Amino acid sequence: MSNDATPAATPSQPQQPLSPDLASDALLRLAQLDIPAEQRRLKQIKDPTIEALLQEMAGTQLDIIKDMARNQVELRDWAFAALNALAEHVEALDDRMQTIETYGTETTLTPEDAEVFRKAVIGAKWAAVLLLQGPFPIQERDEEGKQKLAEIIAYAEQAEKIIVDTELSLDDDDDDESDEDETED
Repeated sequence: MSNDATPAATPSQPQQPLSPDLASDALLRLAQLDIPAEQRRLKQIKDPTIEALLQEMAGTQLDIIKDMARNQVELRDWAFAALNALAEHVEALDDRMQTIETYGTETTLTPEDAEVFRKAVIGAKWAAVLLLQGPFPIQERDEEGKQKLAEIIAYAEQAEKIIVDTELSLDDDDDDESDEDETED
């Protein structure tokens, strides 16, 4: 960042290898290395002329300000993106809380979630039934293996009942009743 009209930093200060933080973080490097180096260099100028001061302002100092402004814009853009993502998550949580408040505090599944769980349970039950029925490869299934498959089938049947019991019913009749309640209030 130095220019020809001013003396360079003194070579008496040895160059140290940059720490990983300084090497990868432009704003940290600017704050901890570049600006202090420029301050030391500017303090060493004896009897500066108006032209030398103007060159410093137009060159080194405005370059530093430009770097800082660019880093601030990047920080602002990152903050806006992070805040928008958080807002979307909060809105989704708010919608979920609204659903829970509307339909009670018991565990509930949306129809979409219930469908996913239902398919997984049906698939596990189907696989267990096929394995239990055979035909068995080379040797027969042992009794412990058969018992575990029977348990999987029983758990799958329990899970199907839980899914049916906790799935939200979004019938049109419910919506009509809630609309009537709102108009009466």
